[in-house]
Amino acid sequence: MARKGFWKLALVCFLVLALALTVGACKKKEEPKTQPTPGQTEQPKKEEPKKEEPKKEAPKEPLKIGYMGPITGNWSAYGTNHLNAAILAADEWNKKGGLLGRQIEIVQADSQADPQQAAVLANKLVDQKVAAVIGPTFSLEAEVTVPVFKANNMVSVTGLADLMDPKGSEGYFR
Repeated sequence: MARKGFWKLALVCFLVLALALTVGACKKKEEPKTQPTPGQTEQPKKEEPKKEEPKKEAPKEPLKIGYMGPITGNWSAYGTNHLNAAILAADEWNKKGGLLGRQIEIVQADSQADPQQAAVLANKLVDQKVAAVIGPTFSLEAEVTVPVFKANNMVSVTGLADLMDPKGSEGYFR
């Protein structure tokens, strides 16, 4: 249980640090003020510094966030609502310039509420190098996917699925 608290604290600290760096980087630097010399009525005009061409950085790769849930099948009402919320959130962040300068890309994985399908998809998300996963939706899916995510140092966040082990799992948040 202490590890779960550690990861939550680490995530909160990271987000606060990212926000602080973003706000700090946006602060406008003030020009030093000079006093007029005796007999001078106005402050001397400063020469405009030559504007350098901004360095063109290579575009950063998008930040891939996986979504795993039932998008089709009997339980699709849960999955499509969760997926639409994830897409909406990503779109809102992307309009603001993304997260840490990277656009967010939602990688969809339709588990159809089937644990066997979820196990296959967990490995596909690992292969696609997603940074984190929203989902899975149901507990039986979580039982087979969370060990895969943990073994690959991936964080998974869900609103529904519990694990059978009351201790939970490192990097899995509900």
